[in-house]
Amino acid sequence: MEFSSDNNLEALCDSFKGMTKQKAFVVLHELDDNQLWQLYKSGLEDGLVMLFRKYHRQIVVLVYKKLNANGDVKLGQVQDGFGDFIEQVLAGRYSDEVLKKNFTAFSVHHLSYLVRSKMKLAVNTRVERLNESTDFHNHSAPGLHVEEKIDFSKVVDFIPKISNAAYRMVLYLVFIMGYNSKDLIEIFGQREKAYNNRSRALKAFRVLLEKEGVLDELR
Repeated sequence: MEFSSDNNLEALCDSFKGMTKQKAFVVLHELDDNQLWQLYKSGLEDGLVMLFRKYHRQIVVLVYKKLNANGDVKLGQVQDGFGDFIEQVLAGRYSDEVLKKNFTAFSVHHLSYLVRSKMKLAVNTRVERLNESTDFHNHSAPGLHVEEKIDFSKVVDFIPKISNAAYRMVLYLVFIMGYNSKDLIEIFGQREKAYNNRSRALKAFRVLLEKEGVLDELR
């Protein structure tokens, strides 16, 4: 069901401004998927919260069953992918899309793609790393040495001191998840942007570690 007009949508959005949380919850719970999705796209995040509240478990189970035909998908992989899906929705990745059927079908489609892509990426990364034989000291970009052969436990507390949020995310992905530049393309969507953010983040981190006086201890 679509709203009959933009005025009706705007009026409904305005009506939530004076509601208590309990009243808003009751009203939101009675709306259909398309209405909640349109409310979210209009700036009311509670519309998205209600959609996830209603269908989170169902979406994860459906994707797990769909992808686990050969027993090669773990439930944890689907749950992790669901977290990625939420982040992409919040980042506006699907803001131009409409729900052709309902939110469950929409989410199952996109989450299945994300999980498959992540699994494929993991396989390709493992193969790539088995074939890597680059010597650490002959690295083509000395400024990036900071992520190689380092005890992450000694530097994890310094990452929050990086002021740039995108750089902080890159550092966590590199040190915790083991992402390389090719992995980051999946996150940033563009090869140049992924390489640029990784390079800048690692250089900024190197400068921070030097400033904190710990870089020499890690060499």
